[in-house]
Amino acid sequence: GLSPLPIVSQTLAATALLRCGNPAQQQRLLPKLADGSTVATLALYDEANWIHPDAITLALTGGRLRGTKSFVADAAAADLFVVACRNGAGFSLALIERNTPGVSVALQPMVDETKRIGTLTLDVAVDDAHLMPLGADDLTFLSDCGAVAVTALATGFIADEAGLRPEPFYLGLVFAGLGLGLSVLFVRETRGYAAHEAAAHVAR
Repeated sequence: GLSPLPIVSQTLAATALLRCGNPAQQQRLLPKLADGSTVATLALYDEANWIHPDAITLALTGGRLRGTKSFVADAAAADLFVVACRNGAGFSLALIERNTPGVSVALQPMVDETKRIGTLTLDVAVDDAHLMPLGADDLTFLSDCGAVAVTALATGFIADEAGLRPEPFYLGLVFAGLGLGLSVLFVRETRGYAAHEAAAHVAR
């Protein structure tokens, strides 16, 4: 059957909990995400078109999180926001419930009203029980998961608009072409080895 949940946002938030949460946080929240009693979303970057640690600018200072997160997927439906922030010299994920005083969501106009993106404004105290460590490898992993999720959404949209074949496969061809082109233009560290191997190769 059809899921009434924003499934991509829910899955990414659950993935963040599984990857970064402690056992107590996982036991408290994962069952609620699994049965749909809590709807969650993941808010990683503060720049819509920049996937880099420096694109996380929201900071936890003195145990308080003040600032905004723009382009938060499914912000209208979420009961729980998993929010990336700076925490000293590193990063953390803060677990922020929608009904916490100091949390507000302003919806942004969208063509597809079923996937409401919003700006999350925060002025909340965050204790250790609501923080998860976010290392560099964790951030890369979650970014990759997000890229896969966006690709899945794009493929589904194309299939819905144009049919199952062949249009959705064109997206894969575009990615393959971009990857090959970028490799040819920018990946240079192996060219010297390849040239040396070619020069030393003796035809048989």
